Amino acid sequence: MIKNILITLLVLISMSGYTQHNWNINPSEYSYTHQVFGKAYVDGGIVNGINIEIGAFCGDECRGIAITEGGSCTYSTFDLTVYSNQQQGEVITFVLRDTDLTEYEIINTIIFVSGEVSGDYKIPFLWMDEWLYQSTDFFSFSVLEDNAEAEIDISQKTITLNISAETDITALTPLFYIAPGAEVFIGEIEQVSQQTITNYSNPVIYRVNGVDGIISDWTVLVNSLSKISDYQRKEQEIFVFPTVSNDGLISVESKKEFNYRIFSSDGKVISSSSIKPGTTQLNLQESGLYNVCFYDDFKLFTNIRIIVL
Repeated sequence: MIKNILITLLVLISMSGYTQHNWNINPSEYSYTHQVFGKAYVDGGIVNGINIEIGAFCGDECRGIAITEGGSCTYSTFDLTVYSNQQQGEVITFVLRDTDLTEYEIINTIIFVSGEVSGDYKIPFLWMDEWLYQSTDFFSFSVLEDNAEAEIDISQKTITLNISAETDITALTPLFYIAPGAEVFIGEIEQVSQQTITNYSNPVIYRVNGVDGIISDWTVLVNSLSKISDYQRKEQEIFVFPTVSNDGLISVESKKEFNYRIFSSDGKVISSSSIKPGTTQLNLQESGLYNVCFYDDFKLFTNIRIIVL
């Protein structure tokens, strides 16, 4: 009986947020750094508060601590320096700690690389207690020579872009946003958004190296409008941007009227309405992952994946 009571007390202590990690660190003991700038998604929302901490750990050893910083009247960003005595290769895990010293385990990790920077103000790294995206995901894909947005299938890891027949698909400059810290390659050549010119006359395989060491291959297929059906051409009649939003304000440009439904990541309908020709603003106030489905004559026309940070 005494043993059972002791076990119960230990479980209660753990559940109450008893600090299990040693948060002490001396940066002068390390030679290399890896910078991570981002936000934390815990318990269904973006963490926002003064003096909340993110800790970086390699095993049981603390490798860096950051405290929430202010900006736009909020305290929701972390600018974390991770330290190491190895130039690369160590697996770094993270823990969030609130002002009551309650700890929250973060599920995503990074592989330490000296001098690397993961995340920025535009696409911050996102510490998560549940998956909103994977480390090798594409968030959006288009080309500078045409204003069409690609359809991204995250389950099949395919990207399909339908562009006008007048556009030369043998020399296109892709504009893409990927998971923070990820790197994109064709063969051994790194691909740089808005800089690298690519021939898409045949399907192109992109290899994406995630910040956590995961590697994924994506197939990019570019179609000329002269080669696709009239119904597929309608997809050029609607544009949604951004697909990654910090404030939840999404713009939809449409050449005709569509009905739409917004689904949360668990499949629940958040809202539904219609958009008129022109520009319509959608406001997704809560952070998370959403699918916005557009319907033409009650048939699914297209859907867009949106992440609100």
